[in-house]
Formats: sequence, C-alpha cells, structure tokens
Amino acid sequence: MDTTGWRYAGELNGGETALCFPIESVPAIPFDPAAGFQIYAGGSFYVFTPEDNPAACSKYALRGEGTYRRYSPHKQMTAGADSGFYTPRETVSV
Repeated sequence: MDTTGWRYAGELNGGETALCFPIESVPAIPFDPAAGFQIYAGGSFYVFTPEDNPAACSKYALRGEGTYRRYSPHKQMTAGADSGFYTPRETVSV
C-alpha cells in the first residue's frame, strides 16, 4: 500500500493474480483483528491477512483510511467536510 493505492500479488481462487485498488476507490477498510482486513471493489469482496503479522490488520485498515483522507480529498463522501488533516489555528493577539 502506498499513496496511490493497494496492490496484491499472489494466489486467488487457486491461480496466481495481481490486483490493484486505487486509493480513491477504497474509502473504508473493515477488519477483524487477527483474521484479516477487507476491500470491496468491482462487486467482489476481498479478504487479506498479512503473513508477517496477522494481528496488524487494524494498522493496515487505519493507515489505508488515513491515506484515503489525505490523498483523495476530492473524493470525500461529504462535500466540504473537514478530513481532520487540516485544522486552522486561531491567532490571538496579546
């Protein structure tokens, strides 16, 4: 996963495959701790379990959702909503 999207290369339904999910198409990532995180795309539901650390599913989900908010502001579900990554600071004169 990087700022452009999610990539997977490996086995799918008994055959080798390579998948790419553009970051703007994955606004939310549900997960089950230690069981996998899910991506819904193109009418299909994909479940991924990190081989190196299955318990890291929540980290993948949070990083993916944060990356979506940061790099796809034009795709936010609510137009004009603050993504939380920019907060204007009030200047106080003393």
